[in-house]
Amino acid sequence: MPESCSHHEPAAHTARLNGLEPYAYLKNVLERLPKQLNTCIRDLLPYRGQP
Repeated sequence: MPESCSHHEPAAHTARLNGLEPYAYLKNVLERLPKQLNTCIRDLLPYRGQP
């Protein structure tokens, strides 16, 4: 696996474990991240149930 992609694998794996499609989860997080308050970053975690 290329080194540049290796840091995404844990997030994709965690998304899969929580019944989420990894690409959709990462896309959702990257779209929401710029608008997310620092105090609410935990809302982006896969076990919180985003698509």
